[in-house]
Amino acid sequence: MKSINFRRAASLLLVFFSSAFFACQVMAAEKINYGNCFKAYGAGLKNTNVCLESYISLVASPSRFDGKFVAIIGYLKSDFGDLILYPSKGVYESGSNVESIRLIRPFSISEEVLRKAKVGAYPVAVVGSFNAGINKGAVGMPQLGYINNIIKISFSKRIPSGVKIKMDGITVVH
Repeated sequence: MKSINFRRAASLLLVFFSSAFFACQVMAAEKINYGNCFKAYGAGLKNTNVCLESYISLVASPSRFDGKFVAIIGYLKSDFGDLILYPSKGVYESGSNVESIRLIRPFSISEEVLRKAKVGAYPVAVVGSFNAGINKGAVGMPQLGYINNIIKISFSKRIPSGVKIKMDGITVVH
């Protein structure tokens, strides 16, 4: 029983830390006293507090993260001449812009990520300074805010846990 719990905990920690490393590529981090924020070093961060947050947290309370460096995963799409981050592919496809975040130049991006953003909404991790407030995007549509001082834009790949489905209490109907 302990080995199963250990494996499950190890899998969760591996996913969390690999996501954090993937998003930030920090050389070192130390927990600070609020939320999911860490003092990060390396990758151009220079002793910066970075908050690893879900897109939902950002949408629910954008003013809480205003002016803070965030590491966030969303769906990147080239839209109206800019790169825009959406909370999900479905939100982009529905035409809603209120929850979108514009990425402000200058920043570096790989050719592959840019190519994929041109053809469809694609999951990426973005690390940069979030600025809250409904602002007018390139064509005057309201947006959740924007991210500038971008340190990193990279693919956000789902890492499968490899843990089999627990079948206790599940009946398969044929």
